[in-house]
Amino acid sequence: KGLTFAYNNAGPVDFLRTTYKASPLLALAIACLGGAAAASVPRRFRLPALGGLALIAAAFAAPLVAGRAVDAELAYGSVPGEWREAVKDAGAATGDDRRTLLLPGQLFGFYQWGETLSSIGPAIAERPFATREVVPYADRRSAQLLATLDDLVQQGRLVPGQLSGLLALTGSGQVLVSSDARRVQSGGLDPAGTAASLAGSLERPARTYGRAHRFPRAWGRGGDPRTLPRISRHDAPGLPLVRVAPLDPRAVVDGDAEGVAELAAHGALDPRGGLAYAGDLDRAEVEQAVRGGATLVFSDSARKRILASSRLRLNHGPTLTAPATASEDAVVSDLFPGRGDGGRTVARYSGLRDLDARLSPGYSLFPEHRPYAALDGRLDTSWLADPNLEDPQRFIELELDAPRRVDAVRLYPHIDAKGRTARVAISVNGGAERELRLDPGWNEISLRAKALRKLKIRIAKVIGPKERGGGGIDEIAVPGLRVEESLRLPTALARDARGADLARSPMAVLLSRTSTDFPYRAGADEPEPQNRSPLRAVDAERGMERDVTLPAGRTFTPSGWASVSPRAPDPAIDALAGGSDEARFSSSGRFEGVPAHRASSAFDGDPGTAWVGATGEGTPWIEVESRRELWLESGTIETHSFGRPREISVNGVRAAVEESGAFTLPRPVAARRIRFEVLSTGRSPRGQPAVGIAELRVAGFPQARRRAGGRFATRCGELRANGARMR
Repeated sequence: KGLTFAYNNAGPVDFLRTTYKASPLLALAIACLGGAAAASVPRRFRLPALGGLALIAAAFAAPLVAGRAVDAELAYGSVPGEWREAVKDAGAATGDDRRTLLLPGQLFGFYQWGETLSSIGPAIAERPFATREVVPYADRRSAQLLATLDDLVQQGRLVPGQLSGLLALTGSGQVLVSSDARRVQSGGLDPAGTAASLAGSLERPARTYGRAHRFPRAWGRGGDPRTLPRISRHDAPGLPLVRVAPLDPRAVVDGDAEGVAELAAHGALDPRGGLAYAGDLDRAEVEQAVRGGATLVFSDSARKRILASSRLRLNHGPTLTAPATASEDAVVSDLFPGRGDGGRTVARYSGLRDLDARLSPGYSLFPEHRPYAALDGRLDTSWLADPNLEDPQRFIELELDAPRRVDAVRLYPHIDAKGRTARVAISVNGGAERELRLDPGWNEISLRAKALRKLKIRIAKVIGPKERGGGGIDEIAVPGLRVEESLRLPTALARDARGADLARSPMAVLLSRTSTDFPYRAGADEPEPQNRSPLRAVDAERGMERDVTLPAGRTFTPSGWASVSPRAPDPAIDALAGGSDEARFSSSGRFEGVPAHRASSAFDGDPGTAWVGATGEGTPWIEVESRRELWLESGTIETHSFGRPREISVNGVRAAVEESGAFTLPRPVAARRIRFEVLSTGRSPRGQPAVGIAELRVAGFPQARRRAGGRFATRCGELRANGARMR
């Protein structure tokens, strides 16, 4: 922490950021000192001294003479032939009026065959070529659009049809997908994860290059392994880079590139019709677009939030309030700074003017642990202080919208295996801090504030292991204060269009829930959030609360994309998919929230499906409830490619599971509801915190009826908005 603080705050030590930069400076300094020392050597000793210096110089130069001066990774000889061939073929297919897009992007060019530091694609291409790198080589609008497209791939967020619209807009006529990056150094997504993310979004490869290899998913993640070539080349629907568009745009987006991506997700992006950002137009230009019948698009993009620019996943912080300011070293994307907060989506909190906590922008960001998590009335969510910050910066601060008398507040400190928040320092209305000891559970803290305007709570002490977390707060209760969060969409377009003739202009409102990376494989809970594990990240929003400002009233038809909540009970999913009426199958939860991992998968007679439960979140269990009494004395567990059960408990009766999967209870169990608890498991082959049961075979047990796919229907009014049923 001391070195990090010195680097961030002491300019003269910036050169120490990496040793390969510091070494030449140190050698130069030593050489200067050596020269000064040589001048002071008496004349009769100069010749031997110079000889000694020559020997030292020769020793340092030995790697140059021996050909070992360049690291082996950098001295890779030549670029593999399949790279040159793939880039050449893609360029021939695109010509000069379309570009080749390389996916996934990389922060740095690190490959299995060598290091190029920058991506190899643009270096060997002779036609237009684009890929994401740590340094954006384009204006902010283009760079943000490319980063947004790449985020959809890197973070597993694509929905059907979304990518094709974005490829057309960016003029991408060819897409190259590579699998030979060194994931840890390059920062890119693993090959199997990339293939899963792009499944169904690209055409079948026009050609593949290089030998195929089998790639498992990244360590700790679920999903099937993939056999992939070094490079695959795909045809894409990119429009010409230079093309004629209408003078008046067909759509005006109040937002940024993420709003464009939302348009593509709903099939409403028309790349031929002309597209404009509201932030680039003044009032007269908006009125001109409206007269031409432009669609006005109001999106919750252009969010005011910190970006971790050196990361390709977990790189977006929580949405900030209008008054909030970011630290000097933070990156906050704002394409239209002249518009102020009217051009951005900002957070609002009922009863508060501001709610703030500091974040370190150089590390993974977890918006689910934003300050609001300590004021949402729930003990299963937590605000966590960033452990990478110095102690004075690990605080949460509330500013009330109006002064109020508060005699005391209640505080529930966070505790997990990475530490217990033992002391906090309280400051009222900007006054001096008062340090207090905390007990586990609820603590009442006296304030005696006649007019409370600001309350600052700093984490003063965390008790725990050596590598402990930064501490946190599960809940803060202020008498009479109920805080609810909403995001207010940009208001600039509504302001500029108000009063214009909108009869010919359709309106669209595009909203996107704040979810974690790989939202279709996100779990329901993180038992030890101070671990800050990307594998355990959860969605920051379970629903959406948005404040939308329109220039005129309209009637809307709702549509959208949804996925099964990781918290949805297994029987509810079975009922939706047309499950069996004979029995009810439930479980402690599903690993990564995947619906196919539900309990009935272990009773459907298909060893290709499985119940997969998460470990580390309490005892995993699977349960069968039948209309008739079930009798059990022995059975067989057919395992899946996750941790294998070694010991189970059946309605409290323990039994060991043999290597063959067979188990025998010391006494029979008879009941209408039978629960199998997994008391111990073997290690998963890829480190997944999960246990899997492909089939649980017991004579006389009911079998689940499952549909592999199809449509389902819901009753009219199942969907609600603002508490009202949609019809």
